[in-house]
Amino acid sequence: MPPGDLTNEELRRYDGSNPALPILLAAKGRIFDMTRGRDFYGKGGPYNCFAGIDCSRALAKVSLEKKDLNANCADLFASERDVLNDWVAKFEAKYPVVGNVLDSTYDGAP
Repeated sequence: MPPGDLTNEELRRYDGSNPALPILLAAKGRIFDMTRGRDFYGKGGPYNCFAGIDCSRALAKVSLEKKDLNANCADLFASERDVLNDWVAKFEAKYPVVGNVLDSTYDGAP
């Protein structure tokens, strides 16, 4: 099990590029262990761009674009916040929460 709370810099280590480490991603400042979804979130997987970061904005916008791969949710529409909340609920049901991002830039939008 990886350490609990991590900084953004520490989280980057868990991007799926090292098969000896778990694959982590954060959403709304919460860190999820996505290792059991290695085919999707690991190196070469379709959602690997989410690994090792807080990808809240990209989840909310259902985007794989580099400009959206961050935690900035300040300007989201209510419908996008709902999408983000749905993703977080799905992650909570399927993947363990292992910590929080200590220096999260997630703005706390509901």
